[in-house]
Amino acid sequence: MFRVRFFFLLILIASAHTDAENGIPIPRRAAVEPSLSVAGDWDGQFKGTIIERSDGGRVGDSQTDSIVFSLRQSGSEVTGEVVFAEGWPDEIRAPLSGSVVGREFNYRAELQVAGCLLKVEGETTLNPAANEFSGDQTQSNCEGRAVGRIICIKRKRGEVALGSFTSHSL
Repeated sequence: MFRVRFFFLLILIASAHTDAENGIPIPRRAAVEPSLSVAGDWDGQFKGTIIERSDGGRVGDSQTDSIVFSLRQSGSEVTGEVVFAEGWPDEIRAPLSGSVVGREFNYRAELQVAGCLLKVEGETTLNPAANEFSGDQTQSNCEGRAVGRIICIKRKRGEVALGSFTSHSL
């Protein structure tokens, strides 16, 4: 009786993973990696190259920007803002929307500033062991467009940004 039950169990298991008509194995779905969280404040450094200039100026010059990402996440949807504090008369905060799928974090931010459209788009990969994300980013405004790499480090609780570096608050 044990052999009959065991044989029946083997047939049941085998038929669950094959096409009943043809006996062809059905591929199993790969496990989907759960999305990681990007919620919080991130200090970023953009390093890129100017590829377009609206004033007809020289392209190929390097561009470096310090950027802060303040992010909220609900499921895979991400909202928040990108903050540019350097190189502008006032701090600029552009609303951001994006998504996280597995380790991929893609985002877009746009803001109209004094008749000029500021746009930031990124395709990045999360590294949870290092509390960072990095990848390709494109930035554009009335002056032109730059493409390059962004590297962001997540702030720990109690840290505040001071210029282009992070320090513990008192």
